[in-house]
Amino acid sequence: MQHNMEDEVLDTVDQMQNNMEDKVLDRVNQVQHNMEEEVLDRVNQVQHNMEDKVLGRVNQVQHNTEDEVLDSVNQVQHNMKEEVLDSVNQVQHNMNDEVLDTVNQVQHNMEDEVLDTVNQVQHNIEDEMSRGEVWTEVEVAKTVDQFRREQLDSRGLSFATIAGFGPNGALPHYTPAITTNRQIYTNSTLVLDSGGQYLDGTTDVTRTLHFGSPNQFERETYTRVLQGSIQLSALVFPQGVLMSDVDVLARAPLWQVGLDYRHGTGHGIGAFLDVHECKWGLPRCARV
Repeated sequence: MQHNMEDEVLDTVDQMQNNMEDKVLDRVNQVQHNMEEEVLDRVNQVQHNMEDKVLGRVNQVQHNTEDEVLDSVNQVQHNMKEEVLDSVNQVQHNMNDEVLDTVNQVQHNMEDEVLDTVNQVQHNIEDEMSRGEVWTEVEVAKTVDQFRREQLDSRGLSFATIAGFGPNGALPHYTPAITTNRQIYTNSTLVLDSGGQYLDGTTDVTRTLHFGSPNQFERETYTRVLQGSIQLSALVFPQGVLMSDVDVLARAPLWQVGLDYRHGTGHGIGAFLDVHECKWGLPRCARV
């Protein structure tokens, strides 16, 4: 009987041991499984957080880079615009200076050419008349034409030379001819109107010369014409003013003493074209 009890106790102990081992093993497996899931969840969470942080950082870097690139592009574009504008302004400034220098040089050259022609003719006439030699309108016109053709860069006359002595000088566009030719004396004025075609421009110049002692009437009329020319050339006028509106300035000094001239005051000058540019003219004022 004792032997049987020992067997039963032993079986019970074995059974209990087996049950405990199973429970411990199950618990260990459960704990291990839970730990593995927690570790995996943690790893996944860490990986997700790291991915979010990396993606956020990449986006931030990309955004900053885009802003920096855009700022750089805008700055480069702004600098290029300023450089281009500066270059354009500099080129324009240089061109303006060159054009102004060229215009001044051309004007200076043309003034010299005009003065040379008038001075040479006047000197020759005065010198030869003082020695008793005879000058006529036709001879004056021929001499002026010859002087012009001999000048540097001359390409001929811009119109037929006008040389009118005394009453002939009052005739618009008078051309000396054998039938109208007058001798030059010291008792009246010689109107000399001539022009030439040059490589640097076209000229049309009128001068009134006297080879004796002008009388009071000649002095007064000459002076009043000069006053009108000065008034007109000194005028600064706004855009839109008609040329006929400013013509009065040239005539006013003559009108004051009941005088006038039956001719236009001035005109534009073409370059190797029509010396009378009708678009830029000062027509004679209509009478009121």
